[in-house]
Amino acid sequence: MSKNRKLFLIVVLILCSFILYYGSKYTYTSYESSVDAEVNSKVAGINVSINGQNIVKKNLDSVKLDNITLTSTHTREGKISPGSTGTFAITLDPTGSEVAFRYDFELIDKSTDSNKLLTFDGFSSDNGNLIKTASNTYTGIITLDDINNKKVINITGSFTFNDDDIPAITEDNGNLDDFFEIKFHAIQYNGEEIIPYNG
Repeated sequence: MSKNRKLFLIVVLILCSFILYYGSKYTYTSYESSVDAEVNSKVAGINVSINGQNIVKKNLDSVKLDNITLTSTHTREGKISPGSTGTFAITLDPTGSEVAFRYDFELIDKSTDSNKLLTFDGFSSDNGNLIKTASNTYTGIITLDDINNKKVINITGSFTFNDDDIPAITEDNGNLDDFFEIKFHAIQYNGEEIIPYNG
């Protein structure tokens, strides 16, 4: 074989290698660019109303109560004083929620904040799904079945106004936040175990 012929074959092989390399790269790139996808879905959200007030839309973290029943043998009806006891109701409505969620009620009373005037005695739900998960926190779960069946959770709490070290209370400083506070938090439930508080 002549030298020119060998040189010609080497050049043809190199040229074929370049063509194959660039051809395969172009083909791969072309294939890759044709795999575009468009995702067109909305993220599922939590929707919760407490006592008829949508706390998600209004971005609230405290629960407002307007249905408190007071009991006392020495105080005018509808008024509170040391020695009084009381109950309140919370209605939790998940209508419109698109995911199961876990909810927490944090109860802030005299046992957790010395500036508060009342002490909680009880906190429970009508479905028995409320678990004490910290010294002052109760946790429950709303499942997809609950949401689909339009289930409403009714929660009842009770409190006492102990008469130890009571400051003077007037109409001006009788704000409900002075007595106690209830904070609410909800997050998507993914099947995690709810661990009861052992304290």
